[in-house]
Amino acid sequence: MPGMWGTTILWPPEQTWEGRVATPAGDIWAVGCIVHELAHGFPPVVDPNLTERMLCGKNQPLVQWDSRVRKAYWSAKAQRKPVPINVNPKQQEFDVRRRRAATPIYSDALNSCMMVALHLNVTKRATAGQLKRKVDEEHAAVLFEDLGLCSEAQQSDMESKAKSGGLDKHPCT
Repeated sequence: MPGMWGTTILWPPEQTWEGRVATPAGDIWAVGCIVHELAHGFPPVVDPNLTERMLCGKNQPLVQWDSRVRKAYWSAKAQRKPVPINVNPKQQEFDVRRRRAATPIYSDALNSCMMVALHLNVTKRATAGQLKRKVDEEHAAVLFEDLGLCSEAQQSDMESKAKSGGLDKHPCT
């Protein structure tokens, strides 16, 4: 990618400042980043300011760069570190990126979809088709579970009406 295209904090681990090659796998990573940031309030990246403080002495020419370019550089250099979103808030590890005491717990299904998009190894990261199938499967499972809960509630309601004399007999018999 020429120049400053893209949002460096959303670049996947395999995309480097020196080799700015955008790929479909990077797009999948960016989708996972959006879910991660919406859930946690921070991207799946170690704080670029921390990276700058740790490595700044080794990169003196950067002081001459525009502040926007320096910020993008350190965002690109920062370690990628996704955090699951299905962990009980009382069991979540301390993370300096967290702006609130804990992240609310989200479903295993959403976490599973996010984590396949944020796999650090590009060869193991989901493709767009795989991610779509995963989302469709997880969505179908949630709908099926909801349908089962609704059916159980209706069954229970009918049984209680039958016992209280509201129905002459159970409709399933």
